[in-house]
Amino acid sequence: MASTTKFLAIGLIVVAVVMFGATGYLYYQYYGVPRCPACGMIITPEMDEHFKIYTEGWGKGERLHACCIGCVLRLLDPERGWDELYVETFCDYYGPDHPIRIHVWNHGKNCEVDPPTAKILLGAKITGSCASNRIAYDDYAAEQLLKLGYTEHTMSYQHVPLPEGTPVLPVCKAAPMLAEKVGIAYVPPSPALPAGFAIAGAVILVVSIITYRRAAKA
Repeated sequence: MASTTKFLAIGLIVVAVVMFGATGYLYYQYYGVPRCPACGMIITPEMDEHFKIYTEGWGKGERLHACCIGCVLRLLDPERGWDELYVETFCDYYGPDHPIRIHVWNHGKNCEVDPPTAKILLGAKITGSCASNRIAYDDYAAEQLLKLGYTEHTMSYQHVPLPEGTPVLPVCKAAPMLAEKVGIAYVPPSPALPAGFAIAGAVILVVSIITYRRAAKA
């Protein structure tokens, strides 16, 4: 009987360890790595390099992250987002040698772009996927991206053809539309979920230790 109780206690310890592991995994997945606030995609080093987003000036204020140019502008959501953003990025066709700077405020209603010729290719409006969005320095770059789909300067997860009928919009026209009509959709899970796993694991661990000690004395 005592040996059976010991095995039960050991089994409970294993369950507790699994619960603690699940706690760490959930915390890391939802709070330990940066995610795009607009759609929830995990931010990769490539995305971090492609979009530098600040709240108070070029290189100043809070540093934000987004997975694509569409989600950058969705961060201007009037209800859940930011009022003003300073964005540094570059053309998906020409590459980093053709930087693009975007200053938007009043939740996208006011906008300045350098160069003013910059365009957004909003393929996500058709596919529903951030992989279908691009930013172009000028009309020629936009035309080439529509034909090619992507170049070596496009982020790897976006190496997919653009859908037929992809809208091509000036940045300042796309900004209020994406901010107000699409906005931030991602809702991170409550911290109560990993906390619940941690508490359950602790309770099971305590019970298993007590059970093992009683079995050892028997």
